[in-house]
Amino acid sequence: TCGRAVKLLGRLMQPKSHAKAERLFERALQISPRDAEASECFGRTLVSRGDKWNAEAVYQKALEVDPHHTGCLRAYAELLSEGGSEDVRGASVLWEKAVACDPSDAETMSRLAQ
Repeated sequence: TCGRAVKLLGRLMQPKSHAKAERLFERALQISPRDAEASECFGRTLVSRGDKWNAEAVYQKALEVDPHHTGCLRAYAELLSEGGSEDVRGASVLWEKAVACDPSDAETMSRLAQ
């Protein structure tokens, strides 16, 4: 399945494999542009190498397609949580949306409480 393939690609997110992982995620998104899970992993790959600006664009596009994807909501909220006060307010909104999408997710609930 696509989800399994994305998880396998996620293993490439080691520092020495960033470029390869990015190319593979870009290709996966060309094939299946509505795949929010691939977008989440691609965004996390970009963040891990310091490309927060492009990661934010990836998360925004994924959430336009699937506004209830909790993984993208969490990843984008984590990214914004590292920013200034405006970003922190945006992160809080994303945490709230993630909780609304999956109220049983303890990790997300704990982040919202912070």
